[in-house]
Amino acid sequence: MTSDYKTPDPALGDWVDRQNAESEADALRLENASPVELKAVIRDAGATQSSRMNALMFLRIQKDPEFLDVLLDLFDDLDQHLWHEIHPSKSMQQDSRFRQKYFEKLDGPDLENSAAAAVSLAIAGEVSLIPRLADWLNNGDEPHRNVAIEALRLLNSPDALAVLQQFWDEGKGDDDTRLCVAGALIQSGDPRGRSVLEATARRAQGVWSVIAATCVYVAGRCSKNPDDLHQQDGLKLMLHVLNEGDLDAKQGMVNQIWNFEHLPHAFTADGRDEAQAWVESQLESCILQQTGRSWR
Repeated sequence: MTSDYKTPDPALGDWVDRQNAESEADALRLENASPVELKAVIRDAGATQSSRMNALMFLRIQKDPEFLDVLLDLFDDLDQHLWHEIHPSKSMQQDSRFRQKYFEKLDGPDLENSAAAAVSLAIAGEVSLIPRLADWLNNGDEPHRNVAIEALRLLNSPDALAVLQQFWDEGKGDDDTRLCVAGALIQSGDPRGRSVLEATARRAQGVWSVIAATCVYVAGRCSKNPDDLHQQDGLKLMLHVLNEGDLDAKQGMVNQIWNFEHLPHAFTADGRDEAQAWVESQLESCILQQTGRSWR
């Protein structure tokens, strides 16, 4: 066990384990439920969020003809997180009622709802958002800038990418915003901000080093970046953060790797060592596949 690593609050790990166990139990209970039973759970405001989310997921899988009506009702539910988790397909976006609900949330006062609507609309390819997102990026406060960057990336549109490129080339934004834009660019196949990501990751200080290293790694898994060097370099940066980072950076990287793999000891004192072993195994596999030689 690495002596300089301290686990985050153990209560966090306990909470995560309880949440996962609850969701798994609900999924087992509801996976064979009828559409009528699933709708009853979804509409039961007294049911747990986990039960309602699982019921909503299975109803969508069953392609129930009333799914869209059920989802529309959730936009007025007290638990707003329910509709946040359902990203619309392009066919769903063709329903004018559905589109209206999303745009109402987009323009509303609740930033979390606005962010969820922007991301969902971007995933559905709603290119009419681009002028609004460009305004948020150039003139908005930090939360709106962050939403704009992610939504512009998710739009997967040349016009959306051009907004990010222009912002970068004109030297706009503070260091944090530019780092986020560099991450969005590299994940969209444009490496012009990669040097900033690498420098931030190599400093291995705080959560921004985690974000920077992960962006390079994720870019290597993206179909727009067929060169595996992004993935290799990203893994090496992640390993550097785990080995040389300050405590916030190490804890952040362990948590990030848990997001990828749900490693069983992430919230224990062995979390850093387990994360390191995972990164090393991924790096070994990546290099062997490309060169036929071990990296060690």
